[in-house]
Amino acid sequence: MNDLAYVYAGLGQFDEAIKLQERAVALDAKTIGADHPDALWREKSLGGFYERSGDRPKAEAIYRDVLARARGRFVNGEWDLGQMEFVLGALLAAEGKTEEARTILSDSVAVLDTALGPADAHSKAARAALDALPASH
Repeated sequence: MNDLAYVYAGLGQFDEAIKLQERAVALDAKTIGADHPDALWREKSLGGFYERSGDRPKAEAIYRDVLARARGRFVNGEWDLGQMEFVLGALLAAEGKTEEARTILSDSVAVLDTALGPADAHSKAARAALDALPASH
């Protein structure tokens, strides 16, 4: 289901992608538990589908929920946590919530640099998003 949801999203058919991903997330909750790392990733992907469909408030709510649960699940320094911080921070930056984005993206860079190294593409993307923020006042 997850793979098919990505196919629909790639075709720009976000309503179908979201329906499939919501089913995958619900199945995860019943089978492996909503806080299982794989379930968290699939739910993060659901947020991404909402974001790409233009529903930023729904995406933000999902990202916040997933990140809160991921912080309780992943050990600090695991790249999964840094990546989940990155998607929320990037969305907040796009919404103009600069200071909150700066805090979350700074955390993301620290985690990703530690887990993957500063030369990794994930680390570079988080750093680029952080560097692109306007200067704080």
